[in-house]
Amino acid sequence: MKQAFPVYRLIFRVNAVCLAALLMWLLPAVPAGGQEKAAPSGRIDRDTVRTGETFSYSLSYRHPSGEEVFFPDSTYNFSPFGFRSQEVFSTRTDKRGSLDSAVYHLVSFEVTPVIEIALPVFVWNGKDCTAVYPAKDTGFVALSVDRARLDTLALTSRPELVAVKERLNYPALLGGLLIAAVTAFLVNWLFGERISRQWKVFRLQRRHREFTRGFNRHFLNAKNRGSIQDVEKALILWKNYLERLENKPFTTFTTREISDNISDTSLSEALKETDKVIYGFSAQSEDMGNSLLTLNNVAQTLYINKRRSIIGVNTPV
Repeated sequence: MKQAFPVYRLIFRVNAVCLAALLMWLLPAVPAGGQEKAAPSGRIDRDTVRTGETFSYSLSYRHPSGEEVFFPDSTYNFSPFGFRSQEVFSTRTDKRGSLDSAVYHLVSFEVTPVIEIALPVFVWNGKDCTAVYPAKDTGFVALSVDRARLDTLALTSRPELVAVKERLNYPALLGGLLIAAVTAFLVNWLFGERISRQWKVFRLQRRHREFTRGFNRHFLNAKNRGSIQDVEKALILWKNYLERLENKPFTTFTTREISDNISDTSLSEALKETDKVIYGFSAQSEDMGNSLLTLNNVAQTLYINKRRSIIGVNTPV
């Protein structure tokens, strides 16, 4: 016959299990080997931080000796504080684990009454790093400028000029020359032939206007005043213009040679008539006006043909 299980033993075991569970919930976890792992500790070295002056922030972290940790360095973003320098201390290991620590020298330009700072420690977990932060430490801010004296300060001017040595920016100059050369090459390659034709046409038109203006003046003087000198000047001006237009020595050609180079039936008679006026010393010829008009028409025809040949229209007038 089995004996009954004592009730008091059952109650004792239930109480033991509950107590063990309560202790496991209340006590912090302790890593294997008895090594401690707690949150990092960070604190400012003073209670009051003056704006613009350097202060120190101490950061330490106790962790298991087999754990790899990293502290912030100069590449870390310490905003809103400015980084000045850093002191790193060697790792100290004992039975409680490893202790790493560093001191950061920072500067603050904050004007708020209180500043807060908490720099993290990065723990390597085999794949990436996890940032572990300490509790924020605070410090009171003391302004470096005495506000009571701001209204009493007077600005002074220094009107004297300071000579500044001029320096040529060679990289910019070379870059500008290179850009200009490339631009000129591209413009010439794309539009060079068209620009050249337009320039030749412009010069041709300008010379023709000058010829027409001068020839008409001599023509009117010869017709209205009977001036033999104006007839001669009109003929010389006409020969000079044709010489530049056709690139032939018309100023040295005789009347026959000019007629042989220009196929115009009325030109030969006009030249003979102007020779009769010039060398006969008589401007009373009835055909003198028509002869000068013939010379002008020949010049106009040669000009139009030259202009058409430049712009690519080869049909003569």
